[in-house]
Amino acid sequence: MYKAGTTLLELLVGLAIGAVLIASGALGLTAILAHVRLAGAADALATALRSTRVEALARHEELVVRFDRRAAGWTVVSPNGTPLATSLLPSGVTIADVPPRDRVRFGPLGTADNASIRLVAGDGERIVVVNQRGRVRAR
Repeated sequence: MYKAGTTLLELLVGLAIGAVLIASGALGLTAILAHVRLAGAADALATALRSTRVEALARHEELVVRFDRRAAGWTVVSPNGTPLATSLLPSGVTIADVPPRDRVRFGPLGTADNASIRLVAGDGERIVVVNQRGRVRAR
């Protein structure tokens, strides 16, 4: 006689297979989240640098973006040393390489110091580049 339904053994095997699939998916999800955080941090840094350039043009004065590796962030500073804006990177994203003297200067005409800022998260990296004309790009 045939009975409809599943046995306890079939149920346990199904649960074990499901647990393995969920665990392998969670490992992939961690790498995806690190990549998304890194891309977002690079875009945020590039936007902050572009905004600082525009602000330097509008004020007709030099503005400086100072990088702090320990705090994993940056601060925009006016010529008299007053902090104008501060931002921190998301958890898991660090600043690996910064320009000499840990800063980028934007002049009153929109010019800037050549700089490359390398951000790292997990096994990924993004580089934000500033050229002499003040153009900022993330790659």
